[in-house]
Parts: sequence; C-alpha cells; structure tokens
Amino acid sequence: MRRLGSFTLIAALSAASSAAAGGYDIPILYSARHVGAGGTAVAYVSDSSAIFHNPSGLGQIGKGNLLLDVSLLTGDLRSTPYLFGPENIQSERVVAPFFLAGGSARVHEYVTLGLAVYPVAAASGEYKYQLADGQDVLDKTTLIFLEASPAIAVNIDKIGLRIGLGYRITYASLDRFRNSAPLDVDIKMTGLSFAGFRVGFQWRFTQFFTIGMNYRSKTKTKIDQAGDPNRTSGAPSGTGELFASAATELTLPARISGGFRFDWAQFSVMSDFE
Repeated sequence: MRRLGSFTLIAALSAASSAAAGGYDIPILYSARHVGAGGTAVAYVSDSSAIFHNPSGLGQIGKGNLLLDVSLLTGDLRSTPYLFGPENIQSERVVAPFFLAGGSARVHEYVTLGLAVYPVAAASGEYKYQLADGQDVLDKTTLIFLEASPAIAVNIDKIGLRIGLGYRITYASLDRFRNSAPLDVDIKMTGLSFAGFRVGFQWRFTQFFTIGMNYRSKTKTKIDQAGDPNRTSGAPSGTGELFASAATELTLPARISGGFRFDWAQFSVMSDFE
C-alpha cells in the first residue's frame, strides 16, 4: 500500500495540467516611492523599476540610473496542511526579502536601455506539528518566480509619448518537503521560460495629466526534478527510494494594467488598475 500511495503522488504531479500562478503575484513591490503610493506606478514610474512596472518609464531617465531595492515582507498562515494531522494550525513566520537590482542608461536622445533582475511572484509555508502517534513532522512548500529582463524605451517628445518593451527570462522553482510516515516527500523542481515580454506606454498629454498602460504576456514554465540522487520523491518513509521524476508546468497569466496621475502645484492624485 505504501508503494501504491507513493506512485500515485508522483503520477499526479507528472500528469498535472498547467497551474495558474496569478494568485502568487506580489501586488505592491519596487520601490519605496511606489509602495508609499499604494503600489501605483504605471503612469509615472521614472527609474529602473520601470522594467517591472512599465518599461516606457525608462524614457524619463536622464543620463542613467542604478537601483537596488529591498521590500521586506513577513507573515504566516493558518490552515490544515495534512489530512491526517492536526487541524487549523499556524505556520512558522516567513520573512521574504524581495529585491530588485537594475540599471539603465540613455544611449541616444530618444532611446534608453535597461536591465533588471527581480522576483515577480512567490508563495511559501512551513508547518511543524506532531501526529497522533507522536511523530514530529516538518511540512513546507516554497514557490518562487524570478525574472531577468532587458528593456528599451523610445521617446516621441513632440507629443509627450514614451513607448517601452521588455524581454523576460523567467526562472521558476518549487520545493516541497514533508517527513511523515507512510510517505516522505522531498521534491525540488526548477525550470526556465524564454517566451515572456512586457510592452507599455506613458503619455503626458497636458502639463497636469499623464496616463499609462502596460501589458505582461502569459508565460508557461516547465519545471522538473533537479536530478539530485540524494533527494527522494514520494518514497515510503525511511526507504530512500526514488519512484519517478516529478514534472509539471507553471503558468504566470497575462496581465494588463493602466493608470493615471494628475498634478496640481505640490499635490498629486494617482491610481492604477489591472
């Protein structure tokens, strides 16, 4: 029965359809200026974080810009992580230092280039609990999406328009671990996608009013077992056997966002939607 249970777990992972990870997007990131404005950025971003928010914002940069941003998020969950374990328990506190490292430079009167690396989506939970037979269990899952993105922005100054395009290389990692009989789980899956892009514009059509829009394309990242022989996937507890390689496909859905900014004297009103 243990072998059957193990095989069923891996078979389910191997045959899984695409998992949509829209719920893993972190909505308010990069940088402190935009976090302080409730996450709004699309219409007016003007530093290297534009590569994440709206690449057309690179067109507002002067000679160049370097940006290192850290957004520290922390929190915990309350749920029932295991059907045969205790109910409604609190997870360990997670501390997640999300970062963006980027740089950009104006290479022509009308052209700016940039490059940035940053996490774009994540989820994590770690539980420590005891089963009815006294067995101590560590049960944790970590999922993260990282992107590296070169980008370009072109200015059309006569009409106050900036257009931007970014190419996205996406790295996805899923780590799943549980040490509880009758089933140990120790899975590490990673993968890369090279098919993503962002495109957007900012248009300042009066002295006081700017609008912007950004489109992020859908990406599908195939992830599979990293191939470490010391890791076991769905083996009966204590056997150290590897039944099959785990593999699946994670999807970051397409997303379109827009926004506006209205300036009057030293006051500004801004809003984003997606």
